[in-house]
Amino acid sequence: MKTSKRDININYLEHLRKDKRILQTDISKELGFSECAYGSKVNGALRFTTQDLMAIIDYLNLSNDEVLRLLDRKE
Repeated sequence: MKTSKRDININYLEHLRKDKRILQTDISKELGFSECAYGSKVNGALRFTTQDLMAIIDYLNLSNDEVLRLLDRKE
């Protein structure tokens, strides 16, 4: 199942990644993407799948509030 890129708050995802001091290369490797593929997903050229999001949530150890904000479900 694919998610719509408009359903993901990319700016918030990148804020979380940087706040946790995780490099793009590290998150890419952890998620099994090339750095270019992760960048393409962040830039909207490719979409994050539901599985991608589940892996991101797990890897970044996101709280329920952070997940809701990532999915643009909470202000």
